[in-house]
Amino acid sequence: ADEAAMMNRATRKQTFDILALVSVLGVTVLAGYAVSRGVRRELDMADMRSQFVASVSHELRTPLTAIRMFAETLQMDRPLTPAARTEYLDTIVIERERLSRLVDNVLVFSRLERGQKTYHLRPLSLEAMVRAVEMRWQEPDHGIWEIRGPKRHHVHTKVMCHLAVERGRV
Repeated sequence: ADEAAMMNRATRKQTFDILALVSVLGVTVLAGYAVSRGVRRELDMADMRSQFVASVSHELRTPLTAIRMFAETLQMDRPLTPAARTEYLDTIVIERERLSRLVDNVLVFSRLERGQKTYHLRPLSLEAMVRAVEMRWQEPDHGIWEIRGPKRHHVHTKVMCHLAVERGRV
């Protein structure tokens, strides 16, 4: 009876030890998974931030390049027609406004990330937006300008987003 009781205790101790080992192993695997998931999320966020900075840098460089090019051309005192001079000045103003919007967007994004600003997103009808632009277009100081390209027609506005429409698709 003593021998059977000792064997029973030894078997229970082995079973307990095995269960404890399996439990510790399970907890270790779960903790490793949680840590690797957190690290992956942080790496993804760092990659997104890096892409954002690269994109913003590129977007900031574009209007700055146009402003510099047209301003330097005007500084050279080359003989320009009044229409060309007006076009250069208009482009400088348009690109300056674009640059201001880009900087404002970066600042808004920064506030969003810090939790200082929230947006309540909702679906938007493209048709309603086009109608709103169309109505504003009729106003004397509509704050809307356009750039006609060979393939795309760009519409810029102070109150709405930049809109690029491929010709023949509207």
